[in-house]
Amino acid sequence: MYEPSEDTVDAPPRKSSFPALPVLLVVGWIIYEVTHQPAVAAMAMCMKFGWEDFRTARWLLRTDPSRSRGRTCAWLYIASGLWQAAVIGLAMVLLSVALDQVIQANRQGPGAAVELDKLLSGAAFTILFGFTFSTVATYIALLYAWRHDVRPWLNGAVHIARRNNEWPPLYGHTNRVLVPVISTVVMTCFILLPACLAILGMILHGAIPRHFLRGLVLLGSVFSVIILLPILVVILQNLRRQRFFAEHPADCWGEEPLPKPFSFEEDDLR
Repeated sequence: MYEPSEDTVDAPPRKSSFPALPVLLVVGWIIYEVTHQPAVAAMAMCMKFGWEDFRTARWLLRTDPSRSRGRTCAWLYIASGLWQAAVIGLAMVLLSVALDQVIQANRQGPGAAVELDKLLSGAAFTILFGFTFSTVATYIALLYAWRHDVRPWLNGAVHIARRNNEWPPLYGHTNRVLVPVISTVVMTCFILLPACLAILGMILHGAIPRHFLRGLVLLGSVFSVIILLPILVVILQNLRRQRFFAEHPADCWGEEPLPKPFSFEEDDLR
């Protein structure tokens, strides 16, 4: 039975991570000054919040001696990074709406409002892109986990193992895999499936009577929310009962270190 050790606690972030927000704002400002595109700057700022997960995904893919497990967890961390970027984009949209109200109240002219609209469009695109592809990446990770009998583990403390070149990455004591999984369930039932039905209706427009298409889209949307959502919730509960997700880092990666001849630096040069 695995017992948590000192290495499995959520270690504090490095000191260098404290100025991340000011650096992020500076990077966004530089991108805006160079490109004169507020939308591009907004997307870059949002994606920066998922950067650590993207780097850890690449590290797991290159480092894990089990290729199937490495791919499973890599997709999971990609999904987590995209989810974080989308959430920051959502926060940026709310902030932009509040700033727009301030601009209108102060009557600062149409120029500031136009720039804010461009920023809003970049953040909105990040939300759509982030949540959509986070859902896709989560499905891929779960499929790999089910097919290769991998118990996935998701925790930001694993970034410390990547920075220190430690294997196995026995960091963290709370599996946060349910965050992207629950988001995937919500996105599937409330957004993706109804959107796919609407697109199908547009494609079949003219070939099938309009009233029939409208009924099909409406029926599919109702099915997605009333029937599919409870089914997915039950499946998720069964997965938790069957301990499909890891309870500790060692449940995913084990406790065996890499062979002595293995070198992270040499592997990174290949």
